[in-house]
Amino acid sequence: MLKENNCCCVVCQVERSLLNSLSTQAGRTQFQALARNYPILNHFDSPADVIAQLHEHERVELVNHKACNGILHALVDSIAGGTAEDIGQQLLLVAYAPAIHKVYREVCQKFPGADGHPLGQPVRTRSQVPLRRVPD
Repeated sequence: MLKENNCCCVVCQVERSLLNSLSTQAGRTQFQALARNYPILNHFDSPADVIAQLHEHERVELVNHKACNGILHALVDSIAGGTAEDIGQQLLLVAYAPAIHKVYREVCQKFPGADGHPLGQPVRTRSQVPLRRVPD
């Protein structure tokens, strides 16, 4: 989402919460550990830089498609491999927040009561708890 976004929908609330978490010293430390394991992330100084790169890619037609795919692959691999699950999940969710927001708004337009529906509450609650893999 854009920095000047004042939307108060649940998707934007989750995104702001994740961005706040990623901007802490703990978030930066987790990101540095992730970047050590994935060379494609080495040149980014912070989680915010990765998000900016991925969001910029959305606005520019396939200019650096391979680099963005490599970043996304590294994040998915970190989650699947269990090497940096929390930071990987947070970065992926924030990276896809604009697309999720777009779909959410479209659903709300088709179903006007969905925006304030109580079913949205579990999303808010769960978004503040890190996602975990289900044991095999």
